Amino acid sequence: MAWVAFKNTSRYYRKVRDGKKVHSIYLGNGAAAEAAAKTVEDAAKERAALRDTKLKDKALDDRINALMSQGSALTAEVLTAAGFHQYQRQWKLKTPRSQN
Repeated sequence: MAWVAFKNTSRYYRKVRDGKKVHSIYLGNGAAAEAAAKTVEDAAKERAALRDTKLKDKALDDRINALMSQGSALTAEVLTAAGFHQYQRQWKLKTPRSQN
């Protein structure tokens, strides 16, 4: 997105990549160009805010996953110490074998 000075006016262009080529799209001059520039700028700010929100959410998700992992490990240690074992992803109390 760029303003280009041409003779006595300013024109607003948008750059678009098509494979290896870059094309300039004329968006206007004057009030129409100002509106197009504001729209593009607002969209860029919105994308930046969304990107920041996603980074914060990812950091929070990582912390939650770490806490869940620690909780699972602690639960496994306590239940194992209490005489339980895991069978098909369920904790079951070990039964003593009968002496025949």
